[in-house]
Amino acid sequence: METGLIYNTNKLNGGGKMIETYGDNIVLYEIWISTIGTIIQVIVAIILVVFTWSSNHIAKQQNDTTDKQTEILQVQINLALYERRFNLYQSLMTLISTALRKGRLTNDDLNEFWRSSREAKFLLDDELNSYMQEVQSRCIKFATFCNDETRTSSLGPDECLMKDDDEKTYFMGVVAEIPKRFEKYLGFNQVTLK
Repeated sequence: METGLIYNTNKLNGGGKMIETYGDNIVLYEIWISTIGTIIQVIVAIILVVFTWSSNHIAKQQNDTTDKQTEILQVQINLALYERRFNLYQSLMTLISTALRKGRLTNDDLNEFWRSSREAKFLLDDELNSYMQEVQSRCIKFATFCNDETRTSSLGPDECLMKDDDEKTYFMGVVAEIPKRFEKYLGFNQVTLK
């Protein structure tokens, strides 16, 4: 049996064009073919619109997630910086309170402060860092003065007391000044208790 296509115009279908095949007798009208083509195009267009919308929706969700992760990371960085800066503040206040309480500083006190303040140049601005170094050098002088028994014994008792009072006055001023200097890093005035 021979197969082939015949493109024929027939009066039975109103003079429209039809496609026939030998054997299986499939008849498709031209209007049906264009309708099926249009339906397929509409379905493909809908699929593309849904795919594009879902892709944009997924991209927006990923962007929102990235923004939230960036926010969380920034908060974690700020908390870590706050903690390190607060440790610097505490170590400086501990050094000063030790000097005032004991009336002297030992090498161990100074070494402890030095260990805890090594990061100061990376965590603080130049002004506050130089202020901390000034306080530290004053503490070293105070410790040297207190630990040098020949110097304290060569000075009269009044001179030792005056020197001691001068240092205590200086350190009391430092205790009042340190929170002001650390304010921009630690926000002491922003803390409210409820």
